Amino acid sequence: MASRQPDKPPAPRPIDLTIQKHQGSTIALDLMPNSVQASKDEPTPSLKEMIETMSRENGRLREELAYRQKLQELGEELRQDVDYVIDRLKTAVVTFQRGQKDIERVFRPGNSNSKTGHVI
Repeated sequence: MASRQPDKPPAPRPIDLTIQKHQGSTIALDLMPNSVQASKDEPTPSLKEMIETMSRENGRLREELAYRQKLQELGEELRQDVDYVIDRLKTAVVTFQRGQKDIERVFRPGNSNSKTGHVI
């Protein structure tokens, strides 16, 4: 990580500039002199405007929470289905191995008890 002087904000990195191109913001961009000055020049919003902005943000966050909860429920169902399939697969493998051992016991070379009555 690049070192910086403690009294200066971090310089924007290429990722910061990419974020800026997509109308995003980062600490490094927010602390650039032109951004700091622009924020100082902005009028302070009224209480009503602040409440409206926060209400919209609250609604957006509630929607995001509902989305993430639905996604988590779906992921939990997937996990349970995968666990079930893994258990069934393990059981199938064990059943196959037991059957294979039984067959090998019956058809073992030199075993005269094979179903054909012939020595294999």
